[in-house]
Amino acid sequence: MRTHVKSSAGTGSSADPARTLALTLLCRAESENRPLDELIGELAVETAGDIDADPARDLDGRDLRFVRQLVAGVTKWRLHIDWILRPHSKRPLPELTATVRHALRLAVFQMRWLDRVPARAAVHSAVELTKCFEHRGAASYANAVLRNLTRADEPIAYPDRETNLAHHLSVVHSHPRWLVERWLSRWELPQTEALLRANNEHPLLYARRNPLRAGHDEFLRNLPAGAHPRQVDETTYEVSAPEGFFQSPAFVKGQAYVQDVAASEPVRMLAPAIGERCLDLCAAPGGKAIQAAIAGKDEIELIAVDRSPQRLRLLRQSTQRLGLSSIRCVASDGDEIPLGQRTGFDRVLVDAPCSGTGVFRRHPDARWNKRAEDLPRHAKRQLQLLHSGFRHLRVGGVLVYSTCSLEMEENDQVVESFLAQQPDARLDEDTSDRPPRFQSVPGRDEGDGSFAVRLKKVADHGEEPQIPREAV
Repeated sequence: MRTHVKSSAGTGSSADPARTLALTLLCRAESENRPLDELIGELAVETAGDIDADPARDLDGRDLRFVRQLVAGVTKWRLHIDWILRPHSKRPLPELTATVRHALRLAVFQMRWLDRVPARAAVHSAVELTKCFEHRGAASYANAVLRNLTRADEPIAYPDRETNLAHHLSVVHSHPRWLVERWLSRWELPQTEALLRANNEHPLLYARRNPLRAGHDEFLRNLPAGAHPRQVDETTYEVSAPEGFFQSPAFVKGQAYVQDVAASEPVRMLAPAIGERCLDLCAAPGGKAIQAAIAGKDEIELIAVDRSPQRLRLLRQSTQRLGLSSIRCVASDGDEIPLGQRTGFDRVLVDAPCSGTGVFRRHPDARWNKRAEDLPRHAKRQLQLLHSGFRHLRVGGVLVYSTCSLEMEENDQVVESFLAQQPDARLDEDTSDRPPRFQSVPGRDEGDGSFAVRLKKVADHGEEPQIPREAV
């Protein structure tokens, strides 16, 4: 689907293409109720092909990065931006058209968070954008709101920190209040505030070197000039300046793949070895399956299962680029896996779908789509997947359950319920030199939020556990 935008020709508008495209993406994300990742992913495809009449046609790489910065920034800081705008708009923001509302948000984001954009330029661009899509009265209204804002002498009156801490943090750090309250009840204030700040930072790019294709020195030579890599461990590097990374020989020749430093821990705990049979139950888009295959020197048998054929296609493309032959992709929902007699796996990874509260900085719209009432539903499905993965594990085999959630309901409580229902399972403290439980929290630890627990199958009584309703 193309990102069509009404042309400004003949409207008297001088809206620039980058901001026009950013406004269009924001409006589409709202009207179509689609994740920003999908829309931006489509943008990347469109700019590589024939995009006649598309505003992205004349944008270079620098402009497209600016578009992504605008879209992600406005989405991430939406609550804070609306708090700033509200006193200066005579009409409630939800009553404005999506075009006017997002044009105003774009202006405030640029004025407050982008030092290189002067306030007058941000105001002018918002007015021109509104002219491009709306009648002149709407443009005049946008101009009046922003002029009122720029002329305001009083400092912004945020919710009082002393009397309403959760509300204050929610607005200042632009997070849903219910999440802030949850995290304050779990962690001390400094850690909670560090987490909120970390969620608003630009996500780092971590490249994992494929040692089957390149050593350390060759990998560094093939990175783009000015990448400034910081080595985190033997095969992981933070690419401080990622421009050009995906076009570099290091990536194109299969010498590296992208994986957050914390996301690599579950496979490290799994510790697959040469000759073993492994099952990745929720595999796509495939970073952990790739990591496991490389850990086994590509001399393992790895079945990568996912319900999405489209996402498995991405994994197949990655295995071809990286030169891996040990991964077999199977489309399945994880409950009934068409493996024939191929059971009794040595290692099973259940990287379960979850709320994703540990990866908010990578998905700027995700925080606004979460609900507390979703957590029990996630936990029920996670427990089902954990039982399904355990059925395919041989006696003495190792299973790692992992999520990218920070929430107890999806992590320790799921594992506790599973252990209470499955007498053949034990916490595995012997297989690896790594502890059997791992959790990282943004702002406290490097990388994203990640959780993992390693379990062992000590017997097989062949009985299907009865899962009580109240347990999930």
